[in-house]
Amino acid sequence: TYGIYLLHPIAITVLDVVARILHLPKDNLLTSLTFGLLGFIATLMLSSFSYRWYESKFLALKGRFSTIQTQP
Repeated sequence: TYGIYLLHPIAITVLDVVARILHLPKDNLLTSLTFGLLGFIATLMLSSFSYRWYESKFLALKGRFSTIQTQP
C-alpha cells in the first residue's frame, strides 16, 4: 500500500502528459472513466515493480540492523 500511495500521483501525471501529447479529449464521462481505470492499472504496475526491484532489497537488509531476532 505504501507504493500505491506514493506512486499514484506519478501514474496520473504520466497519463495526463500522454493525453495532452495525443490531444485526447478529457471532457466526457467515458474518457474520464477510462483514464481512471488506466491510472489505477498503471499505479498497480508501478507499485509492483517498485516493490520487487527496489523495496524488497531494503526489506532483506532489515534483519541485519534489527535488534529483535526473528526465527526463519
